[in-house]
Amino acid sequence: MQDTILSNIEAFSREIAAVKTSDDVLLGVKGLLVGSAFCLMKSHQLGFNANVGSEYPNELCSIPHEIAAGNLPEGGPWLAGFFFNSALMRIAAGYHILLKRMFGNTDESRKVLSKKAVDTGKIHPDDIDLLDKIYQDVNDFKHEGGKLLRYRRIDRIEEAIAAGQKLISVFGLA
Repeated sequence: MQDTILSNIEAFSREIAAVKTSDDVLLGVKGLLVGSAFCLMKSHQLGFNANVGSEYPNELCSIPHEIAAGNLPEGGPWLAGFFFNSALMRIAAGYHILLKRMFGNTDESRKVLSKKAVDTGKIHPDDIDLLDKIYQDVNDFKHEGGKLLRYRRIDRIEEAIAAGQKLISVFGLA
């Protein structure tokens, strides 16, 4: 049986590899994309599931003890979620950087820039919607912690891959 998610991550990685740039900022965004592909692969390998189970609080108690003893966790829902959230953070950061580059490194908010990108026809509304959802999830995580656990907008690896692919299509416009 073919693993569709794995195939999609591999295709995403090939798309990232095809991105060519010598610009330092865009090279940094490519690095964020490489990191997101790595994190999605690890998350998938660890069996990511957005539904936090009842063992989650126990993991949050035991993992610091493992680290304090010089050991890193090798699996479990927390680690799978860690890698998934890390991928989202990297995609959100790359998205904001590219929007800023697209409109002259402005200090305008991501919300204003994404509206401007749609209004000027640079990015299709469906593409901006998915990227905005990731950005909003990361923002919730950053500002409201546990809200992301209950109200996640992006909860599947396939959605994160699609957003990363959309980010690659925006790459050429920045």
